[in-house]
Amino acid sequence: VAFASVQAGFAIASIAGLIKRRRAERSRRVNEEGFRLLLNATPVMLWSAGPDRQCTNVNRARLDFTGRPIEAELGEGWTEAVHPDDLRRYREIFAEAFDRRESFRMEYRLRRHDGEYRWILDTGVPDGFGGYVGSAIDVTELKLASVALSSLSRRLLQSHEKERAFIATKLTEDLYQRMTELTLQLHSLS
Repeated sequence: VAFASVQAGFAIASIAGLIKRRRAERSRRVNEEGFRLLLNATPVMLWSAGPDRQCTNVNRARLDFTGRPIEAELGEGWTEAVHPDDLRRYREIFAEAFDRRESFRMEYRLRRHDGEYRWILDTGVPDGFGGYVGSAIDVTELKLASVALSSLSRRLLQSHEKERAFIATKLTEDLYQRMTELTLQLHSLS
């Protein structure tokens, strides 16, 4: 009876342990699924790279932006949509930050699903496990606004300079006219 009681106790403990492990595994899966939903729901492009500098994951925003399947983005595939003129600098900044285990921030052009290249601000940080995680946002509109503001500022300065020149000319003409009148008056007085 004592032996059967001990065996029953072990069986109950084993079953309880199994139930606890299954609950923990189910909870972990739910947490992972929730985290994946969160990552895919955000409008920011998110990515991760492993210790080999190869892309290991991207979220739905990145896939929607490029219009490429995840298989095309993984490994070295994530560099294929980078503008050819920006690719060398992109690789250098990433490799240098990776070697130093430092955060980085860079701008480059990325081909969107419709073929248009858009300016991207990409930020990456070491993840503590030998790889990187990062986020990227489309800053094209901001860059265009900055260019427009710069152009407007330049035109405003040019307009201001023209106005100054015009006022200076008018003042000079007025001064010459008064001097001429004074000269004539002096001649008539003399």
